[in-house]
Amino acid sequence: MAGRGQNLWLFVVLLVLAGVAAYLQRQRRMESYRVERAAPGETVSENHLSPAEDLEAIDLDRLEGAQRSIDIAMYAFTDRALADEVIKLARRGVRVRIYRDGEQYEDEQKNAIHYGDTAVNEMLRGQSGIEVRVKARSRRELMHLKAYELDGRLLRDGSANWSQAGEKVQDNNAHFTNDPEEIKNFERDFEAMWTRSDNVRVR
Repeated sequence: MAGRGQNLWLFVVLLVLAGVAAYLQRQRRMESYRVERAAPGETVSENHLSPAEDLEAIDLDRLEGAQRSIDIAMYAFTDRALADEVIKLARRGVRVRIYRDGEQYEDEQKNAIHYGDTAVNEMLRGQSGIEVRVKARSRRELMHLKAYELDGRLLRDGSANWSQAGEKVQDNNAHFTNDPEEIKNFERDFEAMWTRSDNVRVR
């Protein structure tokens, strides 16, 4: 009985230490983010590279700061941690719009069925506050962006898809900026994609 109690105590201590380590690691990441530390009116950019950096953790940090809205254009989206965070944002009242490529979207659905898994697409379907539109399927005219914009103040683009491999294993980048011109250009292009007449609207 004493052995069980000691094991439980050791488990709790290890859990607390892991939590503290994760918190300190996140604080170190946050301190390195130039966009959030920019002075009023200062335009800054920063670039992060995988696999040397964990782009998933960086994206999660940034998403958590959303207050009003997030527009996402993501070619591949299979990362469940990011999907969970998007759902949390919507439940918190953040307006979420996600634009996907038709062929990639369908392939993710088929792969999930093949492996007996639930696709991220299904996790998001029917969630209040989340709208998903999909570009008409085309093998040549892909929606190949990997970008999002938060609250009109932060733009992320780059080569990293929202997949475990894309964020942690592959040679990719995630570029962040608060440049008003770049944000405005993305908002304009996103609206043009979002309002295409042949989009598929996912509920």
